[in-house]
Amino acid sequence: MRITDIPGLASLIRHAARPGDSIGGRLMLWSMNHGHSPLYEFGLSQISLPRTGRILDAGCGGGELLRRMAARAPGATLAGVDISPASVAAARRRNRRAIAAGRMEIREGTVEALPWPDASFDLVTACETVYFWPDPVAAFREIARVLAPGGTFAIFLEADDPEAARPWTDALPSMHVRTPGELSLHLAAAGFPPPDLHRLRAPTGTWTCLVSAKQ
Repeated sequence: MRITDIPGLASLIRHAARPGDSIGGRLMLWSMNHGHSPLYEFGLSQISLPRTGRILDAGCGGGELLRRMAARAPGATLAGVDISPASVAAARRRNRRAIAAGRMEIREGTVEALPWPDASFDLVTACETVYFWPDPVAAFREIARVLAPGGTFAIFLEADDPEAARPWTDALPSMHVRTPGELSLHLAAAGFPPPDLHRLRAPTGTWTCLVSAKQ
């Protein structure tokens, strides 16, 4: 059975790329915040959060990863960006205390044109979002621009096998699953050194974390 044959699921996953302000979009954002929790924990275990630096979550979705990083790095300031107005609104609600305290800002925008000046961040994360970036090299170059020298870029993924992910990519044409090797080549084209690769077999498949530092 194809994903598109499962009643209701096909319409729901269309919100994965850009959740809308609808029941389906809100359900997708809730699913992201809760369903990705184990992946957040795996990814965060592979990196060091800057205690007093600045952190950006690119494609922040419903804001749960931002919330966890804010709790673990209380001296840091954080930012999030997402192309979806519904995601931005949800992330702001989830992190309203950190925003009110002046520790966090969340903006609407694209990863190819980040609304911050050069060398603004010490860490940039991207969790379950690079699938939907149409030009990953351009996006990675923009991330390199906003990273300070020595800053870290970390990508967290639940899918890195295009064949295994075909039921999802067939149902969602804007989703493109790339192998760690392909992503490493894109990072190199954007000026990043070869990333450290961390993988873990999980009930939902293989979780992957790629970590590269700007030189």
